[in-house]
Amino acid sequence: ITPENFLHWDAEHYDFIRKYGYQDFRVAFFPLFPLLWKLLPIAGIGISLVNALIFLTSFYFLITSYKVKSIESILYLTIPSFIFFYLPYSESLFFLCSVLILVGLKENKSHLVYFGLFLSILSRPAFTVFIPAFIVTELLHSSSTLKTYVRIGMYLIIAAVGLLMVGAIQF
Repeated sequence: ITPENFLHWDAEHYDFIRKYGYQDFRVAFFPLFPLLWKLLPIAGIGISLVNALIFLTSFYFLITSYKVKSIESILYLTIPSFIFFYLPYSESLFFLCSVLILVGLKENKSHLVYFGLFLSILSRPAFTVFIPAFIVTELLHSSSTLKTYVRIGMYLIIAAVGLLMVGAIQF
């Protein structure tokens, strides 16, 4: 196994961004993962190990917070598409961000939700599903109070700031 074996498909683009910055069509790739990789001067194998550590740690916090049974946890870990958490892709970071959001919601810790949302915006364009989900959840979960609208406003502000930051980094 050589480091180059890990740099195919999207991993090749992330590696390019971390070395040379954004050019041409690579703006499709959000900046959190290439920035993390740039901070860690390691090859594809090394960042794959970091991704595995990020995923497994996040998974542990998720199953601990939600009190998932051991057998269920093991079954979840056998999902074939989980292989992407162990490659030089942004999936592990996005999973970590999503876990922060879920744990923050469960434990009623807004700062974790906001931080997870902000990082998810920097990691993948898939964050866009969170915004309508948060708004609908807030409106259905609680009565229409000022606090509800403040939280919705915070989600929208965080999304706007995160997107502006992504654009600035990519520019």
